[in-house]
Amino acid sequence: MKNKKLNYLLLCLLSTALGFVCGIIVWAILKVINILTELIWDIAPEYIGIHPLVYNLIVCAIGAIAIVLFAKKFGELPHLTEEVFEMIKKDGGYPYNRLPICIISAVIPLIFGGTLGPEAGLVGVIAGLCCWVGDNLKYRGEKLQTLAETGFSIALGIVFFTPLPGIVANIEPDNKKEKYSQKFKNKANRIVIYCLGVAGGFLAMYVFGLLWEMLFPGFGEGGLPHFIKDFWFDPMLLLWAIPIIALGVIVGALYSGLDLGLQKIRKLFKKNRIIPALIAAVALAVCGYFFPDSIFSGEHQLQPIADNFESYDASYLFIISALKIVLVCLCLNFGWRGGSIFPIISGLSFAALAVALLVGINGHFAMAVCISAGYAYICRKPIMAAALLLLCFPPSYLPIVIISAFIASKVPNPFLPKDVDDEKFKK
Repeated sequence: MKNKKLNYLLLCLLSTALGFVCGIIVWAILKVINILTELIWDIAPEYIGIHPLVYNLIVCAIGAIAIVLFAKKFGELPHLTEEVFEMIKKDGGYPYNRLPICIISAVIPLIFGGTLGPEAGLVGVIAGLCCWVGDNLKYRGEKLQTLAETGFSIALGIVFFTPLPGIVANIEPDNKKEKYSQKFKNKANRIVIYCLGVAGGFLAMYVFGLLWEMLFPGFGEGGLPHFIKDFWFDPMLLLWAIPIIALGVIVGALYSGLDLGLQKIRKLFKKNRIIPALIAAVALAVCGYFFPDSIFSGEHQLQPIADNFESYDASYLFIISALKIVLVCLCLNFGWRGGSIFPIISGLSFAALAVALLVGINGHFAMAVCISAGYAYICRKPIMAAALLLLCFPPSYLPIVIISAFIASKVPNPFLPKDVDDEKFKK
């Protein structure tokens, strides 16, 4: 019994230390992505005297060619978030023999304008690093899987700068046959380890973010935006919840249907990677020229737009909402691999803000309802949807977020396989 407690304590300490190290790595990768993106899209065009649309086409085409050449040599990387999770669940760990390659494959689509999030590549890198540590410590079986799952929790927590998504993903039921109580009971001892890992990662992000801000003021961190305007009980405002939940479901259905359709179109280019990648590149370049807020992941664009949405035209917000959804589906299915959570949240947010502008209601309320509903409709995991938004909005929003997520998750999604209507988020 003493040895068991000692081993558990050592695993807790190791998880905290690993979280701190992983936090440094994720912070550094995100910072490199931000710097390279600014260099390519903000600084370089000032010194290159060509038309902005031509510049966009050249940059995105270079990105498409780099992605194709990289995939030809190293395979389809980075693994998507769900693929990493499935590998950990099935194999008890994640391969770590090509971590530098995974990092590069995650960076390329993002810096060349892909409407993608960084979570897909970073989750694999951190999970692999934790497995490397576990293997070198001769961990096997449950211990190794616990470290891999901790890495998954750390990466999602740090990328979204909110602690619960990765933890919830590890304990939320995978299908209708599993129950919350059963999954929680099976992993109760691991939850503390997950939490300590995420805490270590947060500490690293905070320390290095503070140092960076001191050295380079104005260059803050990423992650999901945080809105501080409280929601107070208002019966008239609550009446708008159902229409906005419906809006979230509609946007979610657009994503699911388009994703399914593009999967079928992609099969036409089975033996040719360059054509679909270039099609996505042209779409990104043109949309980026006419609607600059439609490309990239969206977390840096969302906060300033949401805080000043009254100064925008509703039609513009609807357009960039639709383009976010279209472009993320196009990227994911046409070779530009990455995360979809940030772009989907941005697309849902812009649609909600457009409606709020048209009917004159609290924009943050509309966002909270629409994001929770739309994301829960797509991923079929209402608790995960609520966990993502927990620190984005004040605690007063939590009840409406949870209710919206649960309602939307019960709406049938005809674009998922019939026998897995509760299938997990694929991207």
